[in-house]
Amino acid sequence: MAEDFEEIRRRQGADMVNVFVPTTPNPTTGFLIAVDRTEIILMDMTVDDAFKMIFTLGVITPGGPPKDSGAPLLRRSNPLVTSRDSVAGRVDRACLALTSLADSPMPMRTHYCGEVNERLVGTSVSVAGWIHRRRDHGGVIFVDLRDRSGLLQIVFDPDAAEVFAGAERLRGEWVLRVQGTVRPRPEGTVNPNLASGQVELLATAIEVLNRAEPLPFQLDEEVREETRLKYRYIDLRRDVMQHRLRLRHAVTRAMREYLDKHGFVDVETPMLTKATPEGARDYLVPSRTQAGKFFALPQSPQIFKQLLMMAGFDRYYQIVRCFRDEDLRADRQPEFTQLDIETSFLTRDEITDLMEGLVRELFHKVLGVKLPDPMPRMTYAEAMRRYASDKPDLRIPLELVDVADLVKDSEFKVFAAPAADKDGRVAALRVPGGGEKLSRKQIDDYQAYVARYGAKGLAYVKVNDASKGREGCSRRSSSSSRTPRSPACSSAPVPRRATWSSSVPTRPGSSTIRSARCA
Repeated sequence: MAEDFEEIRRRQGADMVNVFVPTTPNPTTGFLIAVDRTEIILMDMTVDDAFKMIFTLGVITPGGPPKDSGAPLLRRSNPLVTSRDSVAGRVDRACLALTSLADSPMPMRTHYCGEVNERLVGTSVSVAGWIHRRRDHGGVIFVDLRDRSGLLQIVFDPDAAEVFAGAERLRGEWVLRVQGTVRPRPEGTVNPNLASGQVELLATAIEVLNRAEPLPFQLDEEVREETRLKYRYIDLRRDVMQHRLRLRHAVTRAMREYLDKHGFVDVETPMLTKATPEGARDYLVPSRTQAGKFFALPQSPQIFKQLLMMAGFDRYYQIVRCFRDEDLRADRQPEFTQLDIETSFLTRDEITDLMEGLVRELFHKVLGVKLPDPMPRMTYAEAMRRYASDKPDLRIPLELVDVADLVKDSEFKVFAAPAADKDGRVAALRVPGGGEKLSRKQIDDYQAYVARYGAKGLAYVKVNDASKGREGCSRRSSSSSRTPRSPACSSAPVPRRATWSSSVPTRPGSSTIRSARCA
């Protein structure tokens, strides 16, 4: 050992100091390390803390603390001790030095492309992403680098010969890391459509992280769904798909924030469970350990959330995957995600208020749309009476109007009989522009359609000019001088026709369809 220390003192010189690094929390054992005096940073910490930092965290690679943060960096130094002795060999392998981060290489990425803006002008940054577009303008090469945050224009100047030569070999969709200096774009080249459109990055170093073969389709190209799914990793690079995934993330994040704020508890329920009677068939998963037996994938967490209510979790939610073996529908596929909520000790109005607040906050945070507070409410009976649907789309201005009092004295018994029946109903639906757009065949098809739902008849009135009374309810064919009457108009009593327009507001060129139904 004495010879080893003599060797250390001989090699280290006056500018080197010995640093004792403990190998256990007990400072009686450890390694003696020779470190350059200029690389020593005095740190106020206990031996235990130093031990934890050095041997628990290990070697901290460049890219940890931010540049010039003053935080220490642990770096493996060149061997300062060489000896045939095993102890000296251990010292060699454990040789660590404290140094400042300013001497280390730049991290793999300091900013996303969309984060580079005019506030960073004059600073050195490192970005990484995919080559979206490459343009060679005869002496200067431009590359639009893309990551999930957006695009950044990279400039390769021929004055930096080595970097420029590397840029000449770049191709689309290669994965690239670039270091450079942020500078303002020249006048007239600013792109207001980009978050980074005020600046560009003058490249000082590049590194090709991965090359790409020619793409089967371009990102802005419309291709068949089968091709998109085959090359899904390319499809997901497209702006529309990136937007959809970010939108979904924003929706789930907003829902969690709202429900957490209102005392709901997110509970994850099992995926492999027993079959329960629900509205569809179950997907089955065979058990490896229990031959001939199966698990069922849940159609919903119905049983589990009822257990939670009984256990006292009075406000439960889960953004959960559900599995239903059923035919595809417009809003349903074999597996889907739903926001599952169960509560106890709440009235109907309290639940409605909570869910309205969730929808309002969701639209406001995600889309920036403010919905009314409170939202309009409608009973089931009113919705069925006005729209014949329990989920009407109020953006569509089509509403049923009761006209039984207008046709109860009509000679047209299809309508007169239901109008006189206390359980019957005669309703009209105004279709703006239907006079020009609806053909006779389409109207006849509607008659067959409403019959499937119990309607006893369907008639129509085409209004050319409501001010002309009976004559205004006719339509003239452009190929004939004959004027076929609308059957509903010709069958209505004359006094009643005068009140038709006030009961069912019409405009020139509109159609009014009447339907009669008995209970």
